Amino acid sequence: MPYTLSHAVVALPVSVIARGRIPLAAMVVGSMSPDFPYLLALSPTEAPGHSESGVLIYCLLPSLLMLLVWYRWIEGPTLELFRLPRREWSFGKSSYFLVVLGVLIGAYSHVLWDATSHFDGLFVVNSEFWNREILSLPMYKLNQYGGGILGLAALFVWYVFAVIKNRQEQYQGKLIIGVLVYSISIVFFVLLANIVHGSTVIIEFAVRSAIGGIVGGICGMCMYAFMVHLQADKKYYNE
Repeated sequence: MPYTLSHAVVALPVSVIARGRIPLAAMVVGSMSPDFPYLLALSPTEAPGHSESGVLIYCLLPSLLMLLVWYRWIEGPTLELFRLPRREWSFGKSSYFLVVLGVLIGAYSHVLWDATSHFDGLFVVNSEFWNREILSLPMYKLNQYGGGILGLAALFVWYVFAVIKNRQEQYQGKLIIGVLVYSISIVFFVLLANIVHGSTVIIEFAVRSAIGGIVGGICGMCMYAFMVHLQADKKYYNE
């Protein structure tokens, strides 16, 4: 897909089928994990996680480390800011297995989707179907861009319904601070990605801006959570 975040849409139907037993966060992080090198480089680069063995070697451990940070420090402030419900987890042996399973489901769904939506994808190379043209575009391109757009749209619709469902809960987020922190972080990384790599054409600017936007969102999420915890600790010690 042209936008890494779109891959997270796979987590929604799987979560419904599994009746919420597989952690949504694990599938979301796993679904983006093959593109981690892009996020680190702020530009498309070699990503060895786009293969069956690459998922196990390059995606699983970084995803689990990110989830550790998420559950320990970031989840609460982030869900409160975006008015999303927080599900209580009792972490036992079965829970750890489900987290690993969620990461693998997300990561392998990414690999499978890319195999049908990129010119060098496994199914595109070995099948005439994905190379058939519709409206002067090969099927894999339609899958790539159409999937990206529909994926983002589905995530937005899910978010709206989740907020509506949770609207009766008292809002505990710090909206103004959150908007400010996220905005500054996203703008900074979008500019950084394009300046560092010297984007000169529209497609380069669009791709690197998308990557910079994701990185900026992640960093903004971390900074906001840090500020919330810092304020809570300060209040605790003052009491």
